[in-house]
Amino acid sequence: MQALELALSQFLLQWHNQQPLRWHGTRQGLRFYLHLYTGLPLDDHIPREADKHIGIEEVFSAGFVMDRTRIGEDSMLGGGIPYHFIVRLRSDPSTHIDETLVRAIIERQKPAFCTYELQILSR
Repeated sequence: MQALELALSQFLLQWHNQQPLRWHGTRQGLRFYLHLYTGLPLDDHIPREADKHIGIEEVFSAGFVMDRTRIGEDSMLGGGIPYHFIVRLRSDPSTHIDETLVRAIIERQKPAFCTYELQILSR
């Protein structure tokens, strides 16, 4: 029985050490590291990014498309910023979040070609 417990604990330790590497450069990894620093909940059970304490919204644009389109409904003039995302942190007014440290976390976790916007909001 001890050998089984030892093998299980070694497996979990190995899995835990590898997970952050797999998540590097992903929304899941960025949210996890921001959660570790801020203490804000992960809110995995909430489907909409806009409703989460740590919301990460990707701004996608299809680029130039030749087809029928309706301005304001399924297209926009001028397009968007490619590879851009918005990070929104929603905390209690009593919680202090160091913006400089949050930006450093985002810079280390985001893909190099991406740009971002940071919004720190009080609930």
